[in-house]
Amino acid sequence: MSHARPWMVLKAGITLDGRICDVQGRSQWITGPEARAAGHRLRAGCDGILVGSGTLLADDPSLTTRVPGGSDARPVLLDTGLCCPDHARVLTAGRRPWIYCAPDAPERALAADVVRVPRDDRGLHLPTVLADLFARGLRRVLVEGGGRVHRSMFDADVVDELHLFVAPKVLGGGTGWLAGPGFALAGAPELRVQSVSTVGPDVHLVLCRAVVTEPGPGAPGER
Repeated sequence: MSHARPWMVLKAGITLDGRICDVQGRSQWITGPEARAAGHRLRAGCDGILVGSGTLLADDPSLTTRVPGGSDARPVLLDTGLCCPDHARVLTAGRRPWIYCAPDAPERALAADVVRVPRDDRGLHLPTVLADLFARGLRRVLVEGGGRVHRSMFDADVVDELHLFVAPKVLGGGTGWLAGPGFALAGAPELRVQSVSTVGPDVHLVLCRAVVTEPGPGAPGER
């Protein structure tokens, strides 16, 4: 039995060799200002914006939408151990965040709605999280990583749309945008190229599911 879930849009700013930061952990800025502005327009077109605890701790993002006249998406954090710092910018920068954590995470008083969901062998049980987001009214969710969160979306087969902003540079090391063990070629996830364009010096690739069975309420044209 399938569960209703939002339309899931993954986004990453990467180098030609797929890195999101260098060997020293620096990521500002891989892509140019035009690509970053396009990323904020993506945020403005979504109901929620989701990151994992790795991105939360490394970047301390505000997850706001810096588009004139644009509205902020709901911040959603996947934080299994509820390690979000008390001073995290996302807690006060915009809309009240929703933090998903494990049942055995510590009790903490944070400026957020804390939702406890079951674990599975990969971490938080993603279908439960997505079903809860849908029940709370989110129909289109932008996933901004990091690599482990992106991988969990592929492993759960919930990647509906992918936006890659590719900078014309090579790092040869550092963190990749997709974590985890390699896929066998025969079983590798496959996407269909929807569009290719340039944004400043960078390339914007938009890809979608190679086979769409049930587009769901969050699909383009259904909002």
